[in-house]
Amino acid sequence: MIAALSPLVELLVDFYSKLLLVTLSDLYTSTHLSSFSSLASTKQTRLIILEDPMFFQITPSRLLALLHLGASLLWVSASPLPDLNADVAQYKRRADSSVVDQPILTVPSVTKRSVQVDVDLVIDGYGKSEHWFVDVGPTLFQAGTRDPSTMNKFKSKLTTSHYDWDKVKNQLSSSHKIIPLGKATFKNSADQKAAFTKVAGIKMRAAAAVKGGNCLDYITDVLDLLEQEGHITAAVVDAYKKEYDDNYTRVSKAVWGVDLQP
Repeated sequence: MIAALSPLVELLVDFYSKLLLVTLSDLYTSTHLSSFSSLASTKQTRLIILEDPMFFQITPSRLLALLHLGASLLWVSASPLPDLNADVAQYKRRADSSVVDQPILTVPSVTKRSVQVDVDLVIDGYGKSEHWFVDVGPTLFQAGTRDPSTMNKFKSKLTTSHYDWDKVKNQLSSSHKIIPLGKATFKNSADQKAAFTKVAGIKMRAAAAVKGGNCLDYITDVLDLLEQEGHITAAVVDAYKKEYDDNYTRVSKAVWGVDLQP
C-alpha cells in the first residue's frame, strides 16, 4: 500500500515544500519591506530572501509547522484505503449476531391466592336417614327434601340449598362424620363470594331415585364446578370420588330403595 502511494506522497511533499517557501518569503517580505524597497519584483525579493542567512534560522514555530506537515504525510502514506467488502461483511456479521432466540416465557399454572379454606365431606345419620353435605370453608352445601316419604322419588328432584356452617353444625346428630377432602383457594373474599354464588345456582339434573339425582351426585356437581373454576385441584375431586364409589350403591338402597351403581 505504501509503495502504491509513494508517487502521491512525493507530489504532496514537493507541493507543500514550495507552498511553505512562498508563504515564508511573503511573511519575510512584509516584515522587511523597508529594507528591500529598491527591488522591483516579487521574484527578486524571493531570491534575496533565500540568500539571507536569517531565513534559514529554525525557530520553534517553523519547526512545529514542519513536524506537523511531516506527520500528516506519514499518516496519509501509512493509512490503508477502506475495504468496502470487509466493511459489508463485518456489518452482516453484526446484524446476524444481533438476532438472538428469545426465551419463551411460561406462566405458572397455579396462581397464588390469598384465601384458603377447608373442603370437607359431612355425613349425618345412617341408613334410611343418611344424608351427605359438602362444607367449603364457612358454607355448607346440600341437596335434600323435608320428607322423602311424601315425594314422588322417580319424578321429583331434590332442592339445593346452602347454610352458614357455624350456625347449623350444632343441629347435626352427635354421630355425624367429617371427612377432609382438601383445600379450596380464592383470590380474595369477593372471589370466594362469586364462586359460592355459582355453586348456589346448581340445580339437580335428575329425580331423587334416579342416577345423578341424589345428594351424593349433587356434591359431585359442586366439586366439578369448583375444579373448573380453578378453586380446587383434581386431588380434592379424587378424594371425594373414592367415598362416592364406596358408598353410592349402599346409600341409594338405604334412602331411596333403588339399586344404583356409581
